[in-house]
Amino acid sequence: MRQPHPLTELINDLRCNDLHIPLSFQQEPEADVVCLADLLRDDDILQSRITRLSNRMGTFNTFAVASLFQKRFSAVMLSAVLNPLSTIGIGLLPEPAYTRILFQDDLPVGLLLPDDHAPLILFDRLPDRLPTLPSSDWLIVEESATLRTTVFRLLFDSIIGPLIYRIASKFGLSPKVMWANVGSYCAGIYEQICETPLAAPHALEDRDALLDCVGFNAPPLANTYKSIWLQEAQPAQWVRVQSVCCLRHCLPNNRPCLTCPRLQPSERAHLMKVVNGAK
Repeated sequence: MRQPHPLTELINDLRCNDLHIPLSFQQEPEADVVCLADLLRDDDILQSRITRLSNRMGTFNTFAVASLFQKRFSAVMLSAVLNPLSTIGIGLLPEPAYTRILFQDDLPVGLLLPDDHAPLILFDRLPDRLPTLPSSDWLIVEESATLRTTVFRLLFDSIIGPLIYRIASKFGLSPKVMWANVGSYCAGIYEQICETPLAAPHALEDRDALLDCVGFNAPPLANTYKSIWLQEAQPAQWVRVQSVCCLRHCLPNNRPCLTCPRLQPSERAHLMKVVNGAK
């Protein structure tokens, strides 16, 4: 019987703090998976996946479907990588050739890393339960800047960015829409981290470096959303609004996102009440 990856217990502890980490080191039988490298490089695979999703949803609005696909893909990558990075200093490195994407109902839902995956480790952030390295293949870094730059460069320059521009080329969807999806979701991740007991100054440093695109190539992510004071909400509060609409409202049986820039204040407050009441 396979032994669980040494990180499994730490990742499960993070999930107990209500952090979404769609990550696994073992593949379930009959799972629908695609090699990340193939998804990034093979136009036929990307076309097939988005066409299947369009057929499942019963729509010919390819722009909206492609945006949804990219949004879910980015959410999986960002949640799986940024949450461990900015809490316990685990730098996961999802090299495309060795990483698989798990699909459910034709949408990306999880990241599958090999069971011998060797992460970067920043011991200053790690809990005391991991006093020594489980494997000599794991790499120790001494500074937060080195950890985040290495992870950000792989995540954005080799994975998220290339998929955005491939979708733009193949389906004509504006990169502005897709980068707005990314930037707003990044901000949401750090909002959630800061609400947990795991919040620490280094999480805010990571967030600021990410939104300023330090060490990787992307449009300024800090410009992809804004925070507004919503007096109409109950209680009144700051809310995040995306700079560009993700087109979710164009899909069958879908309402706008809470962060949709098309909403009027009263509409946003009503939608917040509806969504929160459904939880």
